[in-house]
Amino acid sequence: MSTSRPSEAELEALVAEQRAEIRRLRRHVERLEAVVAEARSATLWDFSVYEQLPDPSWVAIDRDTADRLLLSLEDVDDWRPWQSTLERRPS
Repeated sequence: MSTSRPSEAELEALVAEQRAEIRRLRRHVERLEAVVAEARSATLWDFSVYEQLPDPSWVAIDRDTADRLLLSLEDVDDWRPWQSTLERRPS
């Protein structure tokens, strides 16, 4: 089986395609880094521990969603501030 070498034009087209893909991926990573930074700096307060309701400046997120958010953040964030797994407290 004989394979021919790609022409210079084919190589240039491939290089241009790969460079465009790299630029697209870099833009995507930059947007994800912004999301990770915001999620990392978000303040989560488990008000049930204190048996208090937060004031109107807080918004609610259910525990399962918060757990999934933090776990997904852990998958894409190299910072890794959590040294233990998230575990649900007994009700």
